[in-house]
Amino acid sequence: MKYTILLAEDQTLIRDSLKMLLSEEADFTVSATAGDGEEALELCRKLKIDIALLDIRMPKMSGLEVAAALKKENLGCRIVLLTTFEEEKVFSEALSLGVHGIFLKDIEPELFAKSLRVIAGGLLVYHPVIGKQLSEIGKGGPRQDDIFGLTEKDLLLIRYIAEGMGNKAIAARFGCSEGTIKNRVSSVLGKMGLEDRTQIAVYAIKNGLIEDLD
Repeated sequence: MKYTILLAEDQTLIRDSLKMLLSEEADFTVSATAGDGEEALELCRKLKIDIALLDIRMPKMSGLEVAAALKKENLGCRIVLLTTFEEEKVFSEALSLGVHGIFLKDIEPELFAKSLRVIAGGLLVYHPVIGKQLSEIGKGGPRQDDIFGLTEKDLLLIRYIAEGMGNKAIAARFGCSEGTIKNRVSSVLGKMGLEDRTQIAVYAIKNGLIEDLD
C-alpha cells in the first residue's frame, strides 16, 4: 500500500532532505510540499492525503494551527508534527489537539520511516522525550473514572489504547473478538464524550485514568 504524504516545512534544505528521504521508501509518496501553514492547509483540502507532516514553526500558520484546522474540518489524514525544540507547553497543546505523532528533528531516519508506517496503520507514536513528559503530566492528576462511569475493564481497555495497541492485539488480551473490542471502544467513547481513540489516549494520560493500574 502507498501512503500519500504532505510535507510542510519552511526551510528549503530541510524540506528537500525530508522529501528525498521519504521518496526512497517504496510505500511512501510525497504528493505535495508546502513552505508555510496556509499552503499546507489548502493542499490538504484539495488532495487526498494520508499523512500531513507539519513543522510546528512555520510562517502564516503554525503546525499547531494547521493541525487544529485539520481536526476541525475532519479531513481524515494522520497528523504528525516536527520540531527542533523541546517545549513542554507546545507538546501539551499538540497532544490536546489529538495529533497522531510528534518528533524532534534529531530522530534517526530509519526510525522515522518506521514510525510513520505505524502511525499510518492507526497507532500513535511520540518522541521518547515526550513520553517522559506525558508520564509527569499523569502523576498526581485527579482520577475521573467515577465521573464517566468507567468500569475496570474500561480502564484496562483505555490503558491498551494509550499504549498504542490495535483492536486485534487488545482482543487477544481480553480473549474476545475484534468486533467486541470495537463495540467496547465505541462504548468508552460514548461515556467520555470523545470522538476517537487518539482523544481517549491523550485524555487518559493527562488525567491519570490509568496510573492506578500499574
